[in-house]
Amino acid sequence: MREALIDIEDKDAFLETVLKAIKPGKPVVITEMFTTAAELGPLAAAKLDGVFGDVYPTEAVPIVAKIEEMDFEIRVNADETEEYPAKARLAWSGLAERIAGEELDEGLSAALLRETKL
Repeated sequence: MREALIDIEDKDAFLETVLKAIKPGKPVVITEMFTTAAELGPLAAAKLDGVFGDVYPTEAVPIVAKIEEMDFEIRVNADETEEYPAKARLAWSGLAERIAGEELDEGLSAALLRETKL
């Protein structure tokens, strides 16, 4: 699951349904961004495709507890809060280098502008 929980209100019920569907002993990978901010910034409020939607803040602690309650072994639980901005800047600079001097079509230009603003 990749960044699926942020826009689900009842995370507990959702996780229970998903984890019950996985065969015992099989792996599941969950990549998620967590926020508890009272006022969400545009990045937190944006879904992966850039469309804004509802966001239901939570901390990682209750999610980890639910996963453990469902008898799943957590092998990695990494907080990349500090590293994330540097990774994003590196990715954007790599993209800028690859497209430097290229003529971009209107659709791609608009998508890049929207993502840059986020």
